[in-house]
Amino acid sequence: MLFKCFLAFYCLIYLPVFSQSNKIILLAETMEPFIIEKNDKLTGPFIEAFQIIANEHDIEFEFQKTPTRRGLKDIEKTPNHCVFSANYSPETSEILLYVSKLAQLKIWAYSAKKSNINLKSIQNLKKYKVGVIDIAEVKDILSLNGIQYSLIFKSDSAIKMLLSNRFDILISDINLDLLNKEDTKKIKPNLEIFKVEKWLICNNNLKQQLVKKLREALSEALFSSKTKEIWQKYNMIKFYNTNRIEFNLLK
Repeated sequence: MLFKCFLAFYCLIYLPVFSQSNKIILLAETMEPFIIEKNDKLTGPFIEAFQIIANEHDIEFEFQKTPTRRGLKDIEKTPNHCVFSANYSPETSEILLYVSKLAQLKIWAYSAKKSNINLKSIQNLKKYKVGVIDIAEVKDILSLNGIQYSLIFKSDSAIKMLLSNRFDILISDINLDLLNKEDTKKIKPNLEIFKVEKWLICNNNLKQQLVKKLREALSEALFSSKTKEIWQKYNMIKFYNTNRIEFNLLK
């Protein structure tokens, strides 16, 4: 009888720990229109595409809303935690595990249409006040070319800042195809600067079997044929097809 009680107590205490040990906590922040918040939950095409892929490969996961900058610091100390859809950063590449690419976005220099600015090369940026979304590769390119800039930490407010003349040029990964019509009437893409990849970045001690499972599941990033309906639902089929080309997924 004593042994049975001990066994029941052991199962009650330890089995939940073991059963949850393979669950991955995904830290993400809103990144419209790809990641949005609805009814206090994260959703959008990035989230829903991942859900389809993860469920297909029996990957346990949970999304938690966390600012990306804080998340990248938090996952250093927390096993089975990852940041979902973050940019590559040389500063973290040796202490965090870059598991898989999720998507590729184009970085453009945008201006207000009323400004009549026409950029011919990146050197032309020296003439203007430049606002930049916090992307490591872009900051490196601008610094190498001697271009001064101001960092924008809240991408959701970037277009408003451009249109209110806080700066002349906005360098961002926004996509005109995905903006509302009012905004697209007021801004224009001036010069393609760079292509940036969004990554799934995890704690460096993530179990190898989980790493392998995630990499196999995300071998087509977020653009496997099974996610096509998600991209159609959000009217982003052009973005889906562009990424399939970039990731060499077209058969």
